[in-house]
Amino acid sequence: MADRVVVEGDVRLRATLAVARHKIEHPTEALTQSARLVETRGRSGAPVRTGRLAGSIRGTVVGTEAVVTAAVGYGVFVEYGTSRTRAQPFLRPALDLSTDAIVRAHEANAQAALAMVRGA
Repeated sequence: MADRVVVEGDVRLRATLAVARHKIEHPTEALTQSARLVETRGRSGAPVRTGRLAGSIRGTVVGTEAVVTAAVGYGVFVEYGTSRTRAQPFLRPALDLSTDAIVRAHEANAQAALAMVRGA
């Protein structure tokens, strides 16, 4: 006769692991925090002539990505420069300054998700 192993709480464990996996794969709150942080820092670092560039910077969450854009057409030319104008980066430095905080937000999200995992 074969030995039999019974795992108590396996249904709850599977269910809570599934929820944790979803929260880790779709970290909406951490992405939102990240987008807002880079957006705020990008606005602060944008060169100001009229204020339109800084005012056009928006951070959003698209699927599983945080996206920060400058909606004015000339934003890319300010960020990277052209053959006639020097670059005045404002979004790349904002991202660089935000990297540690972004990592912490995602770590906190993962820890919170894993803390929800329960068995029996």
